[in-house]
Amino acid sequence: MTSLKVSHFIIVFILSILISCDSEINNDENTIISENPYLTISTNSNQSDVSRLEDIYITVYNFSKIWKVYLAITNNQSIAFEDRILLDTTSTSDSVSYKTTWNTSLFPNGNYDLFAELIDSTNQRVIATKVFSVINYNTLKIINEHETTINYLINSNKGLLFSNSITHIQLENSFNEMTLQCAIEILPCGTTLSYNFSIIPGNIENPIIVRPDSNVFFLRAQNKSIENNFINSITIRTNENLEECNNLSILNDDQIYSLGYFNLNNDLYQQGEIEILTTYGNSLDTTKLSFFNEAILIDTLIIN
Repeated sequence: MTSLKVSHFIIVFILSILISCDSEINNDENTIISENPYLTISTNSNQSDVSRLEDIYITVYNFSKIWKVYLAITNNQSIAFEDRILLDTTSTSDSVSYKTTWNTSLFPNGNYDLFAELIDSTNQRVIATKVFSVINYNTLKIINEHETTINYLINSNKGLLFSNSITHIQLENSFNEMTLQCAIEILPCGTTLSYNFSIIPGNIENPIIVRPDSNVFFLRAQNKSIENNFINSITIRTNENLEECNNLSILNDDQIYSLGYFNLNNDLYQQGEIEILTTYGNSLDTTKLSFFNEAILIDTLIIN
């Protein structure tokens, strides 16, 4: 073999060795990169919004000989420490994922930082964090037994409770006592009624019944007079006490008009001492207060 051929062979051999070494280095680097251990925290739906009972999964990648698994809420110091720990256990064998159930109903709505940590038998650690939003609502059942619509207010929630109806109101999950404020709508006359109810966390499943008590009655009026007369005024007379409804102008159109709630003295009612005085046209009509059903304190005044 000539010296030129020998030199060429040596050069090719050295280059092949260098390329082979470089390839092995790159392969080693790729192997190291691909084997970096890490965790993920997720739910069944892979959503960040959680509610009620939610399964939380810690999924493990490239980390073995696991000895301890830990999952906790880290950003809410108002929650007792033991309630912030969602999972704290030792592991007897490696697993691809670890699961715990988070009862989010025990927590106020808001954002929660979850911190997961796995420790192996040599005390090496791998960690992960993720933010979840707890969104829970409770349904409050309100029964309105009044003959008129009621305006209600709970915190910033307001609306209407229609007459003799059941209303379901969705409220954000709260751990503070709330107040339900109710006031009957404005009627032509009568007593203004309002109510306050305490909504206690844990008892929100119990319905709230808004009913008038036995100290008031509801009065309606119907003008069926033959002549074209308006009902101008109605007065409830209980002994010397007078409750007046003036400027009514109720037509004789055969419709029934709601007037309002009035004070009721049950003893005087039983004695027939409560009278209704009605003026229409140039006439004055006097009748006794009389309930068709004494369990339902409603009277309808009919002017013929």
